[in-house]
Amino acid sequence: DPHRSGVDVWHGDRHVAIRRGTCVVAANLAPEPQRINLRGIPKAVLYASEPGLALWHDSVDLPGESAAVLAYARR
Repeated sequence: DPHRSGVDVWHGDRHVAIRRGTCVVAANLAPEPQRINLRGIPKAVLYASEPGLALWHDSVDLPGESAAVLAYARR
């Protein structure tokens, strides 16, 4: 489905997150580690560009200059 109607994008101080369906891509653009709100409850890490991330109830701690693809828990 090429339409962007089901895509949610949010950003903050040197980070961006893009959600579609039950997955989210979160990227930390800062050189230092950062906690990014996921606007949902993460269930699993599908991909991480760097080791050292940590999942919390509704956020992820990402190392500097890294990204992750996460699956959400079903509501």
